[in-house]
Amino acid sequence: MATVDRDYLETLELNLVRGRDFSSEFVNDEFQSCIINEAAAKKLEWEDPIGRKLPHGYTVIGVVKDFHFQSLHQEIDPIILSLNPTSMGNTSVSYGFLLVRVSGRDLPTTLSLLEDAWKGTAPETPYEYFFMEDDIERFYQDENNLALIFTYSAVFALLIACLGVYGLVSLDIARRTREVGIRKVMGAAVSDIVGLLSRQFVVLVVIGNVLAWPAAWWLMNEWLADFAYRTEIGAAPFVAAGLVVLATALLTVSVHTFRSAMLNPADTLRSE
Repeated sequence: MATVDRDYLETLELNLVRGRDFSSEFVNDEFQSCIINEAAAKKLEWEDPIGRKLPHGYTVIGVVKDFHFQSLHQEIDPIILSLNPTSMGNTSVSYGFLLVRVSGRDLPTTLSLLEDAWKGTAPETPYEYFFMEDDIERFYQDENNLALIFTYSAVFALLIACLGVYGLVSLDIARRTREVGIRKVMGAAVSDIVGLLSRQFVVLVVIGNVLAWPAAWWLMNEWLADFAYRTEIGAAPFVAAGLVVLATALLTVSVHTFRSAMLNPADTLRSE
């Protein structure tokens, strides 16, 4: 049960899918009318709730499209919106917040005007405000912290992987300098040499991705399982990550191989 005013749906830009909104033209709205969400209509098993009475006597005048008033970790629960809580026996219920939809332009001036209006209306009550987007963000503080950890971990892991690939390629090219010189003397093109030496690293990267993808998919699904409403994990993120690693490996191999292939074969073979 939530106590609202007549401008609640308009202020939050909620969609009314059936019936009408609260209106000052209807006297009974303040004491005998209510608006429910789609989840409430579904739970009550009412295909057309308009005009039907709830057990406590309220008449349903509208159905609002389901909206999240809790964290996405939870499913959308049924909710009843009414103007007057005392008519249901909740005499201790009072208004907790005043919702104001403002424009983002010249926000300091707007907040100052709101403060003046508040002090003029309720001078004995301290003026305090917060933005709804900040309040919603607090629902997902743990997820934000976890995202930062994953981001930094991924960056460091990619950096270490690139350093490892760089060292492995450098060592392999150094060992095969004589082979590169011989192939060049025998007429092999630079592109052929680059393709030959890159092939083994491409195979290693592909094998590594095939082994990593199932584990990453399982971990992400376990994390998303905590959300009542979640997206499905497709293949695109895994393919993109694999292509980034593959491109890094190929770039490293190509640069080292190109440098080795451009050396004078006579100097290479003489030193070997």
